[in-house]
Amino acid sequence: MNKTTNNLFAAAIIIGGLVLLAACAGPPREEMQKAGEAVNAAENDKDAVTYAGNTLVSAREALDRMREEAALKHYDRAKTSAAEAVKAADRAIAEGQAGALRARETASPQLNSLVPAISEAETIIAEAQEVPDTNLDTAALKQELDAVQQIAQEAQDSFNNNKYEEALDKVQTAATEIGNITGKVSGAVQAASRKK
Repeated sequence: MNKTTNNLFAAAIIIGGLVLLAACAGPPREEMQKAGEAVNAAENDKDAVTYAGNTLVSAREALDRMREEAALKHYDRAKTSAAEAVKAADRAIAEGQAGALRARETASPQLNSLVPAISEAETIIAEAQEVPDTNLDTAALKQELDAVQQIAQEAQDSFNNNKYEEALDKVQTAATEIGNITGKVSGAVQAASRKK
C-alpha cells in the first residue's frame, strides 16, 4: 500500500470510530435524574408552590423539554434543558422562601394589632352602655366580638403554622368586623346624642 492509501484507510477508521462513538452516546442520565429530583423537590416545597408558581411552571416546562429532547435523541439539548430545569427549580425554592418571609413580615404586625383593637372595641361597647337611649343590643355586640376573637385565634394558629396568607386573610376579616362593631356603636351613640 502506498502512503495515500494508508492515509485514506486511517481516515476511514477514524471517521468510522467517531460514527460508532456517536451512535453509542446515550442520554445524559445523571443530569436528567438530577433535574427530575430538583423539580420534584420544588413541587413539594409549599412555599415554592404558594409564592413562586410561575418559576415552578418554568421548571416543569424545562423538564418536559428535556424528556422530549432525550426521546428524540437530541442529548445535548436534553442536557441543556436538564440544567435549565435544575436552575428554575432552585430559583422557585428561593423565591418561595423570600415570598414566605415577606408574607410573614406583612402578617405579623397586623396580627399583633388585633388584640388592642379588640380591647378598644370592648371599651367602646362598655362606654356606650352608659349612654342613655342608645338602643344598642350589647349582648349581640359582645357575641359579634367573641366571634372576632375566635377569628383572631384562628389567624394566630395559621400564622404559627406558617400559613401567612391565610393568617392575613383572617386578620383582615377580623379587622373589618371590628370596624363594623365600632361603627354600630358610634352610630347609636351619635343618634342618642341628637335626641337630647
